[in-house]
Amino acid sequence: MGPLLMSNFDPWHPVQGLRRDAYKLLEQLHHETKETTVLILFLGEQRVVVDAIHGRLALSSYYDVRLTSPLHGSASGLILLSGISADVRAELLGTEPYHSHTPHTATTRERVESRLSDIVDRGYVVSREEAFQGVVAYGAPIRYRGNVLGCMVITASSHDIPQSKDTFYANQVKASADLLATSSPFVHQLSFLTQG
Repeated sequence: MGPLLMSNFDPWHPVQGLRRDAYKLLEQLHHETKETTVLILFLGEQRVVVDAIHGRLALSSYYDVRLTSPLHGSASGLILLSGISADVRAELLGTEPYHSHTPHTATTRERVESRLSDIVDRGYVVSREEAFQGVVAYGAPIRYRGNVLGCMVITASSHDIPQSKDTFYANQVKASADLLATSSPFVHQLSFLTQG
């Protein structure tokens, strides 16, 4: 299944149901932060944007239907990596050192694994200028029975949000992702679609 297939989903498909359930949460996050809020679904190893509300920073160039930002540097990529097996992760990342997209990108397996461990422990990730200079992203996984189905992300200009606010923004997106995971009946259905 690929991103282009999503456009053919009928209104009753679980992906469309999840999008509808998530919209109010994305809207509330956008209202509270004035930043871009995004719902991303993981289809295999692909990250697919299901819905987005754009904020102060024009991010159209970063958000296509299928995300191509670096797995080891972006919030959505790190969350995807945190939910897959070590063997698949190693295959996706390739050999060290990993490509450095900015001076802040993790380029070693040890550093990436540490970031993934933090996601599991905290339930969120902060990617400050790791994928793109001048951009900060706060992401939280959407989990169901131990599986990571996707994530919610807030993306903004790193110049607009000081590092001292990172935990606040990260907890905002985590609360929304957790609420979606526990309240949407479509999460259960999507677990079979995306995980098999």
